[in-house]
Amino acid sequence: MKLTLRQIEVIRAVQISGTITGAAKLLHVSTPGISRLIKHTESSVGINLFDRIGKSFVPSANATRIFDEINEIYTKVETLNESVLRHRDGVGNTMAMAATASIAQIIAPRVTALFCQKYPEMNIDLEILKMEEWVDYLLLEKGDFVVCSHELKHDALTAIPVVQGEQVVIVPRAHAFSGRDQISVKELVDEKLIGVALPDPYGEIISRPFSANGLAYELFIKTRFSHNILTLVEQG
Repeated sequence: MKLTLRQIEVIRAVQISGTITGAAKLLHVSTPGISRLIKHTESSVGINLFDRIGKSFVPSANATRIFDEINEIYTKVETLNESVLRHRDGVGNTMAMAATASIAQIIAPRVTALFCQKYPEMNIDLEILKMEEWVDYLLLEKGDFVVCSHELKHDALTAIPVVQGEQVVIVPRAHAFSGRDQISVKELVDEKLIGVALPDPYGEIISRPFSANGLAYELFIKTRFSHNILTLVEQG
């Protein structure tokens, strides 16, 4: 006969408490039920698990190995429960995330700081990826999520909008446009523009106001990353 988990639980309770009454209290069940189950288990396995000394139940010498195994099982269960709690609280775990270069400059570090405050014991693995690498990163389970600045459309992935941004024009401090609240795309057409080229998704987004006004989106300097654009503008 194979011992069931319930039988193992009852045997362990009797071993700890030393009495049928004590085991019943530990398991919040009736005393007769515990007594019947112990008798049935001993009869089924053909081994005398306990020696009765008055009202006390003492593990028998011929069942020492069985109790060693039961104690080992409970030790593993306790370890499992601790692992579940640690996982819930983020202790000793690693969260793998990735971000685009533009997001990784300021936004990702801020989010990471907030995450560390909430889960101080969790380690973080932050990678910087190009948009071509996002799908493989997620589908191959290299990481948990990607923070990006435009929606990724894929049948096997889910995109969750978290914030909405706006387009701005960046100019050198000495430029004639500096300090203005609004600049029209018609005014920008005559400037030497630095930006992301088509068919890049960012380039497509930036070009929309131009095409909506029937204007050409022509770049003097083409580059892909926002921090490069910032540096080039700073250089005049």
